[in-house]
Amino acid sequence: KIHVIHVGKCAGCTVRKELARNNINAGWTHMHKPTYQSDNKYVILLRNPIQRFISAFYWRYYLVCDTKKQQDKILGEKEILSKYKTVDNLAKDLEFNENIFNGTKKSRNYVRHLKEDLNHYLRDFVETCPKENLMGVICAETLKDDMKRLFNINSTLHKTKNERYDKSISKDSYKILKSYLKKDYDIIDSLYKKDWIDDNKYQFLRK
Repeated sequence: KIHVIHVGKCAGCTVRKELARNNINAGWTHMHKPTYQSDNKYVILLRNPIQRFISAFYWRYYLVCDTKKQQDKILGEKEILSKYKTVDNLAKDLEFNENIFNGTKKSRNYVRHLKEDLNHYLRDFVETCPKENLMGVICAETLKDDMKRLFNINSTLHKTKNERYDKSISKDSYKILKSYLKKDYDIIDSLYKKDWIDDNKYQFLRK
């Protein structure tokens, strides 16, 4: 059985649609920590941690502040996103306060997808899943090649709705996020040491 670990903002919606369009059945784990089961073949969706963080911030900003589709879904989320507006602004405070958005959903300091990072999904899973149960890794950065390699699918569906935002960040913000997301980068190191990702993936995931 194929089971996809859908780390948020790693092209998971595109992968799900492509599999469905090609009549490929798969189980999914999203927003929750995966539990290893020996009868599954796992596919992990990944992205460079900083790029994933930036995409997650602006995706939530799009849904909560711009379109207001989810403005009341999570207590306090709108206030956090409205206060900072950009990743650069958030990073300045994140350097001194690591708990801006990683509380519980009722704590008023929680932002969906920012708390659920690579470490959240994969820390325990990497330690328990043997390589023979890994079907492969799909990266947002190499989506088309990975879909072709793993499923023989020529992917054409990937589009984003938050392209309107300037996702560039300052050098200072990059350094702050690189430090804040250290556990995510440790996960990438672990995947590389286990030979779950190749040299090419490791290079852009580790930037």
